[in-house]
Amino acid sequence: MTHQRVPGSPIFGQRADADAWATAANSCPLNTFTPISDHARAVAVAVFRAAAVWKYGFWAPTEAHILAWGGLFDSSPRRDMSWLTVDLAERAVTEHFRTSVTGWFLPADVLRGAALLRLEQEAQRGT
Repeated sequence: MTHQRVPGSPIFGQRADADAWATAANSCPLNTFTPISDHARAVAVAVFRAAAVWKYGFWAPTEAHILAWGGLFDSSPRRDMSWLTVDLAERAVTEHFRTSVTGWFLPADVLRGAALLRLEQEAQRGT
């Protein structure tokens, strides 16, 4: 997947002027993104919705941001991400911000947190 990283974007863990960030994000050409599945899009939207409760920078994601994050959450030939559900993603976001000292937040935080929650669920079920 190829996408442009928006300089100073609070979504990527950097502080910046919100108006300048929104302008830069909206100027990203959408045709540079790989199409993503409906499931990955739903997970990305859920992540932004859950994160908006904790951090202002997530309150109004653009289509470009949803596509970028959804692309990270989508299944690929190298890794199967079908286990990443909306519920697991939302819980991972909430847990991350509940325990975060810095307030920074990256896609890897969602994946790591959701994977740990999934393992805990499987251990409780005995699978």
